[in-house]
Amino acid sequence: MRWRRWILGTTLAGMAIMGALTPAWAGEEIIVSAAASLTQSLGQAAKAFESAHPGTRVRLNLGASGNLLQQIVAGAPVDVFVSADEAFMDKGVKEGVILPATRLDLVSNRVVVIVPADSPLSMDSLASLAQPGVKRIAFGNPAMPNAKYAEMAIKAAGLWGQLQPKFVLCATVVQSLNYVAQGDVDAGFVFATDAATAPGKVKVAFTVPVREPIVYPVAEVAKAPHPQLAEAFIAYLLSPDGQAIFHHYGFLPPPGAR
Repeated sequence: MRWRRWILGTTLAGMAIMGALTPAWAGEEIIVSAAASLTQSLGQAAKAFESAHPGTRVRLNLGASGNLLQQIVAGAPVDVFVSADEAFMDKGVKEGVILPATRLDLVSNRVVVIVPADSPLSMDSLASLAQPGVKRIAFGNPAMPNAKYAEMAIKAAGLWGQLQPKFVLCATVVQSLNYVAQGDVDAGFVFATDAATAPGKVKVAFTVPVREPIVYPVAEVAKAPHPQLAEAFIAYLLSPDGQAIFHHYGFLPPPGAR
């Protein structure tokens, strides 16, 4: 009986130690609503975080930043929001659905014009999109930050009236990328990081000139069901390991980062 009590005591002690080492959020799942242009990088970051925190799960809800914010405002049980545009994060703070104290700049990006890899067209500026050989251009809907930046650049160049009739509107930046890769359009506006995911299928014609840095902010949602896990995940994304993943996929550090 004595050895049985020893085994039982040892087992209970081991369980107590394991319980002490297990994070308070073990067994929890967070939902991260993030811009579609983060699909691959954030997917890898989520897997790395889960591996480092056994028993946790990160579920990604990817799409256009504006649409994702609408879901959060409507009450979707989201823990973390990553926008491809500062304006949508600003709106989230104003609507009271984002905790402003948790908001941080995650990464930055660039908008580029891409063409099919075998395209014979020569393009090096927005003005070159007006040439007769360019008949269809993949362009995002207003909820897409890359479309907002592209629109501002086109209007600043005085080319909106000439180019708008050529636009083929897309629901996400991934759709714009696919249209170009499949040759369904002659060119398209995407983020530089999206173009990098389709080597051999698309090529970058030129970088779109924008007046302000393209920053991706991240923040905790005000009514996050799992705030502690959300904070831990955001901290990981901003850590050297997390930033290395984003750098691998072509993202740049946020302005002012060392």
